[in-house]
Amino acid sequence: MLRLQGKAQADPRKADPQKAGPHQVWLHIGHGKTGTTALQTYFVHRTSCDPRFHFPVTGRRSSGAHHDVFPLEHQAGLLKSAASLLAELRAEIKSRPPEHLTVLSSEHLCYFRPWQAAQVIKALKGFDVRLLYYVRRQDELMESAYKWRLADGPDSYNGITDFVRHQVRGFDFLQRIAPWTAHVSDDRFRARLYHRETCAKDIVSDVEQVLGLDPLDRSGGARVHRESLNIVMIEILRAFDRAHPQSKQRQGFLSDLREVQTRLEVKSDRGLMPQALKCEIMARYQLSNSEFSDRFMSEADRQILLQRISP
Repeated sequence: MLRLQGKAQADPRKADPQKAGPHQVWLHIGHGKTGTTALQTYFVHRTSCDPRFHFPVTGRRSSGAHHDVFPLEHQAGLLKSAASLLAELRAEIKSRPPEHLTVLSSEHLCYFRPWQAAQVIKALKGFDVRLLYYVRRQDELMESAYKWRLADGPDSYNGITDFVRHQVRGFDFLQRIAPWTAHVSDDRFRARLYHRETCAKDIVSDVEQVLGLDPLDRSGGARVHRESLNIVMIEILRAFDRAHPQSKQRQGFLSDLREVQTRLEVKSDRGLMPQALKCEIMARYQLSNSEFSDRFMSEADRQILLQRISP
């Protein structure tokens, strides 16, 4: 099987309008904690200044994510309106010239059930649908996700090991894309590794390359990056939660921790996840990651994803 080499695609917007093919629609499906906030902010900005780039307003929240048109299975209220929103979304896309490039973005999409993916594909019938999926080594991704959960509320797990035990299915990339690959062929699917040695330092430039977009001048623009609490601040936050369960002051205390971490440049080289747990995680996903990267990733990304950890 040929392995994609991560080269930039030809810009469909530069084609002759008389010879333009089906309207190209990219679904940016996540994964969360891979620069999605920065990308969604960029997409909102790009659609305001590039008339040939389309980031639909239908179902789009103020954050830039299309969560309302792509609700999760447990969001019963939003699910009721999903079909009508998809119809509105289709009409919005069809109103644009076929040489325009449309992008839809929601981390929810990588958690869709087969029936939900089928519903979306049916709504986008007739368009050239492609998928973009940013992934991250599971040892890094699960630690980042756990930190985010701690910032969102008191720890509902008995530490990070318990979190990993309960969440292993959610971080298997092959399982996450299975509902989509039933409808979209591998050559319409692009996977990129979010890592400090690849695109993590400039995720926006990477997505411009993948989508074949001319780079925007971002000098002076805000760089969106949600700084995670380091292990020192996390332990302080957990101590606060133990001493003050269900405290109404938690968000203010969390803001103070972030401010102190930034102002004093409190750093820690020690990660939150034990080395043995990292080894266990990557060993668990070894076969799945191997197949996933062989089908969808460049050789450089593949090597980093499959790199083994010393105990």
